[in-house]
Amino acid sequence: MTIEFSVDYRTWPGQDVYVCGSLPELGGGDVAGALLMECSPEFRWTAAIEADLKQDVLLTYRYFIKDQDYAAIFEAGGPRVIKLSHQTKVLTLVDQWQSNDDISPLLKAPFRGVVFKNSGQGCLSTRLSQKEVIIRATVPAMTEDDSLYICGNVPALGSWKESNAVKMSAVDSVHWALSLPAGRLGGDTVEYKFIKETAAGMEWEEGWNHKIDIPKLDNASTYAVEHCEVSFRTSRPRFAGTAVPVFSLRSAADSGIGDFGDLKLMIDWAAATGQQFVQLLPVNDTTTACGRLDPNPYNCVSTMALNPAYMNLGSLGRLKDKLEATLFESIFSRFNAQEEVDADKVFRKKDAYMRKVFAEGGRAVLDSAGYKSFAEANAGWLPAYSAFCALREEYDSGNFHKWGDLGAYEPSLPARLYKAGKIRDMMDYYCYVQYNLHLQLAEAHSYATARGVALKCALPYNIQEYSVETWMKSYGYDWLQQRLSRMSVYFDACGIDHISVCCDKLPGLVGNTGMLIGSDEVGVLPDNAGKVLSDLRIPTLEVQRIPKVSGWKWGDPQQYPYCSECMPSTHDTSTIRGWWEEDRAVSELYYHDFLGFSGETPVYCESWIVEGIIRAHLKSSSMLAVIPLQDWFATSVSVRRPGGPDLERINRPGDAARSWRYRMHLSLEELLAKRYFTLHIRQIVSSTRQG
Repeated sequence: MTIEFSVDYRTWPGQDVYVCGSLPELGGGDVAGALLMECSPEFRWTAAIEADLKQDVLLTYRYFIKDQDYAAIFEAGGPRVIKLSHQTKVLTLVDQWQSNDDISPLLKAPFRGVVFKNSGQGCLSTRLSQKEVIIRATVPAMTEDDSLYICGNVPALGSWKESNAVKMSAVDSVHWALSLPAGRLGGDTVEYKFIKETAAGMEWEEGWNHKIDIPKLDNASTYAVEHCEVSFRTSRPRFAGTAVPVFSLRSAADSGIGDFGDLKLMIDWAAATGQQFVQLLPVNDTTTACGRLDPNPYNCVSTMALNPAYMNLGSLGRLKDKLEATLFESIFSRFNAQEEVDADKVFRKKDAYMRKVFAEGGRAVLDSAGYKSFAEANAGWLPAYSAFCALREEYDSGNFHKWGDLGAYEPSLPARLYKAGKIRDMMDYYCYVQYNLHLQLAEAHSYATARGVALKCALPYNIQEYSVETWMKSYGYDWLQQRLSRMSVYFDACGIDHISVCCDKLPGLVGNTGMLIGSDEVGVLPDNAGKVLSDLRIPTLEVQRIPKVSGWKWGDPQQYPYCSECMPSTHDTSTIRGWWEEDRAVSELYYHDFLGFSGETPVYCESWIVEGIIRAHLKSSSMLAVIPLQDWFATSVSVRRPGGPDLERINRPGDAARSWRYRMHLSLEELLAKRYFTLHIRQIVSSTRQG
C-alpha cells in the first residue's frame, strides 16, 4: 500500500516537519524514527511510504516540527487514527495542521473524554467503496445529542439545501468523517460547509466555503481531506469547578485527614451542582522521614510517588487482630472529630496501621498480576523511590549525603540493594503503599469521568533539596515529560506553578500530552512568558485581587482572555470573606466601584456579597471559573463555617505553623444532604456559565 502524507505549515528557516506514527515506516511510535517531509514553495509538506499489509491495521499518526536546538513540537490535539484495509492500494492524506487557537484547549482530555462524551465509531476505515473520498472535520465541544452535517454544491452533499445536508459519523468526541464514492461527487471541484445541530437548532459554519479538487482515482484508492479550522459562533463554552485540597476533605469514615476515597463524594457534589471540574493541590509524597510528613503539599520528596497520607485505610481492609483494629479505629475517630488537620500526627498513626496491614497480607498483593503490571509500567521511578525511602528510614535522615557510598545514586543501585536483602522488606512496603494509592486514585478518576467531572491537579515545578529526583539527578525536559505522563493516569488537567521558569520547554510539553496544561502563576507575567502562554493557548490564572495589568486595583473578569482560569481567591490568599475584612478602604472601594452598590459598605462580607463576587467570576470571559470550596460555603448563612474567616484560610506564607491545616467543618455526607444549598449553587452555575 502506498500512503501519501501532506500537511500545510509555514515554517521558519531551520525548521522541518516530520510525520510519526504506529507503522514501522513512521518510527513505530518512536519519535526518533519519524519521517522527514519535503516542503513545496507553498509550504505544503509531503512524504510517502510503502507499507506491506497482510491484514487490516490501525494507523495512528501525527505531525511535528523540529529544529537543531529544540525537542519535537507537536501540533495541537492528539494523534489521528484511521483503520487501513489491506485491500487499499493508495491512501492520500491531505491534512491541515492543527494550530494553537482558542479551540485547541477543547481538544484536550477534560473536554474530549469527560465533559463532552461522544463514543463515536472508534476509528475511521478505508475501503468503504472502490474509489472513495473521505472528508474529515475536527469539531470539539459536541455532546452525545449533537450532530454534524455537511452541505455542498453537489447532489451528494445536498445541493446547498439544509434539509438535504448529509449527516457525518462521529469518529470520537472531536473528530467527524464522511466517506463517499468519488463518482457521486461529480465534477473536479467540490464546495461545502459544515452545519452543527444542537438543541438550539442548526448552525452553519462561519467563513468561506471549503473547496477541494478531486483527483482522478484508480481502483482501491482513498483520497482523505481534513479540516481542523471549523468555526462556529457557539464554539466558546465556559465551565465551572471547585478548588479544594485532598487533605481538607472530611467524610464520616476518615482518619483525620482527607483521602482519595473522599474524592468520590466530592465529585458527586460537583456533579450535583452542575460543575465540570474538581481542582486539587499537589498529591505527591511529602514524607520527610519514617512516619513524618511535611503538611505543605508543594514540598514533594518525589514528583512521581503519591502521598501516603491520602491512603483510604478502609480500602486496605481491617486488621485481623480485632482488639488492635478497635484501638486504631478509636484513635482515628478522635482525629476525625478535630476541627483542623494535624497532618504529621495523623500520618504517624496511618503509617503504623499500613505497616501492620502490609505485614498481614502485603506479600500476596506484591505477588498479584495487578501489582506486577503496575511495577512494570512504573519501572522508571518506583525502584529508585522505594530504595530512597528505605535508605532514609535506615539512616534516619533524608539527607542522602549522610548515607555514605549509597548517597551516590547509579541506575543499578536499587536492584543491588534489593538483592542484598537488608532493606528489601522496607522497599517492598513502599511499593505496596504506592500500588494501593494508585488503585484508589485511578478509581476516583474513573468515577469522575463517568460522572462528567474532570480532575485537575497542581504540579509544583521546583524540586526539594533532599528528594528522590535530586538523589537521582533526574530533572530537565525528559523529567517534566515523565511527570506529565505519570499524572495523566489520574488527572485530565494540571496547573504548573512558576511556569515562566520553564517557558522554553512548554512548546514540546503541551503538544506531547493529552492533559490540559495551565499556568498557576498569579500576577504580572514577564513579557516573554505571557507571549509563550498566549501562543500555545495555555490558560493563564486570573485572580481578581492580583491583577495582571500593572497599576490596576483589581482585574475585570469581563476582560479576561477566553484561554484563562479565574478564581476569586486561592490557597495562598485569604478567602473572599477574609479579604473583605482585611482592609476597610479596599472593601469600600470595591463595594461601590466594582459591585456598583451605594450606601454604607457592610463591615462583614455577608452571604449575598460573596454570591455577587462569585457570580461576577462565573460570568467572566474565562473558559474556566474555579471557586474555592470555602467561598461556596460562604454564600449561605446556614452553611458557612461559624466563626471568623481566618479559620478558612489554607496557607499563610511565612507562617508554617498555622498553614495547611484547613478542613471542611461539615462532612461531605452532610454537604450532599443539604439539598437546598446544592440546588442553589446549581442555579448560580447554570445561570452564569451559559454561552
